[in-house]
Amino acid sequence: MCSSDLAAVAERAEVEADTARLGEQITGVRSGEKLQEAMDTLKRSIAEESSSLTKQVEAMRERKWAENARWQLNIFAQEQLGDWQGECTVYHPQPGQEGVPRLVETGSSACASGAVIGGDNTVEWRDELGDGEGLSALSSTETLDSESFYPQKQGNMAVGNAFTLSSGPGSTPLRLELGLREGAERVRAKLVYDLDQSGDTPLMRLRQVAVVREGASLAGAADVAKGAPGTGLYDVPACDKQKYCSLYCAGGLTLVCPFELPLAPRAEARGCISLDWAGAKMRYQADRKFDALDGSLMTFDLTEILTTDSREYPPDFKSYDRG
Repeated sequence: MCSSDLAAVAERAEVEADTARLGEQITGVRSGEKLQEAMDTLKRSIAEESSSLTKQVEAMRERKWAENARWQLNIFAQEQLGDWQGECTVYHPQPGQEGVPRLVETGSSACASGAVIGGDNTVEWRDELGDGEGLSALSSTETLDSESFYPQKQGNMAVGNAFTLSSGPGSTPLRLELGLREGAERVRAKLVYDLDQSGDTPLMRLRQVAVVREGASLAGAADVAKGAPGTGLYDVPACDKQKYCSLYCAGGLTLVCPFELPLAPRAEARGCISLDWAGAKMRYQADRKFDALDGSLMTFDLTEILTTDSREYPPDFKSYDRG
């Protein structure tokens, strides 16, 4: 067979193959098979790209949380380092009117606390509240690192001169703390809650409260305790206050906290613990907000206003410049 014949055979085979492929495509289009294959391929491609994008977003979110946690640890260290001395006053709930307990003072003691930089970017935190009744449950020593300031994991957060600490989501008893500093003075509120499972719905019940007034020196600690009692919250959070009690302490200090809350459903479990302090220059309010009183943290808000202005301007006064 000559070369021209071979070329003709090859060309004929190629034409037949093309014709067969064309026939398959026509059949596939008529039956919808090819369209389905194309759709399946597109879906797989979209799913793969979506999965990849989700992983990228999760990785970015984790990096942001890590950066924020390191930043909060640095803020906490900058504001709270050093040795502090002062007085701790303990209160226990006692039966009151209309089912709302009163927080009654049951003792006080000299106290000391401190924070120092440890190894591996940590802060060594100690809180020695004395040997008085109930104080051992409120004393603590712990090592804080950046992992400690993941609000959604540990329930801790630092904002400016304010901070809040938790013994950890799900811990029993549950220990919570809010603190505010101005210059060489600092006030803190420490609360202990117990889990009550005697009823159909688990409840968290307030066992005791400690109010700590302290200073970077003994003179500073004495100054914190001076002055008239607190007059209430400057900016009252929006939540049901039926299960809340209030404490008004010397030195312009007000604490508002739940005396009991169910752990579910969310609409009833959601709440807030607020600490308001009229310092020498500024008035501060720290709000620890949560979806459930289990040690977790939703947000931690700090409100600041000149003490003199807080008597004149309500929190929703639009023209007030807080900068």
